Amino acid sequence: MTPKHTPLPPADRDVGALGVAIVSLDARFARELAAALTARALSASTFTAATLIETACSPQVIAFDAGTVPLDALIQCRLRFDRARSLVLGPGEPRLVIEGFAAGVDAWMLRSEPLDIIASGVCLLALGGTGISRAVLQLLLSLAITDGNHAGELSERVRLSPRQFEVLTMAARGLTDQEIADQLVLSVRTVNRHMSDILAILHCSNRNEASRFLLGQMPQADGSRGPQDAV
Repeated sequence: MTPKHTPLPPADRDVGALGVAIVSLDARFARELAAALTARALSASTFTAATLIETACSPQVIAFDAGTVPLDALIQCRLRFDRARSLVLGPGEPRLVIEGFAAGVDAWMLRSEPLDIIASGVCLLALGGTGISRAVLQLLLSLAITDGNHAGELSERVRLSPRQFEVLTMAARGLTDQEIADQLVLSVRTVNRHMSDILAILHCSNRNEASRFLLGQMPQADGSRGPQDAV
């Protein structure tokens, strides 16, 4: 049975220069996200895929709720607004994430994440950032380890160079800096520099935390985490 959703309120056609078009059939979710974005000084309007395609507005970001609208509708919206950046709010199913990026999606966040995190990701995307949440970042890195066919593409999505991803993967497997240097024919100093850059990109405090992040052992949604290791 097709789920029923409360009808959306009329769309505000004036999305604005840094505006966000929220495509969702979940009126409450769309309204709450729009309010969170407005609180961050970013104008937002709610649409169905059909009304967005018909409107004359030019959104900078399309935030697409994959939980209520099929992904092919996003493709149609992207064709209509080819200059807009697109963000999918959907499940963390790895293959679906890959298919989304293959379809031209710029960023992906979990629909189940706290609203303030989603709003921050949308704002970051509007300002030219990645718009990929920590949870999806962890998913992509973990997937890149197990899926050799997509490793390069996935690591690029999280702003890691192929060499940085290689160093992080080896560190997560327990290799020391010297062992990594020997295997990659690099100096230990170069490995240390790569690791410092990786920590900055992943917002981790040390290599052990980065390794846990990669292996899916980062803090849970409630903010709890295990003991932190020294650098």
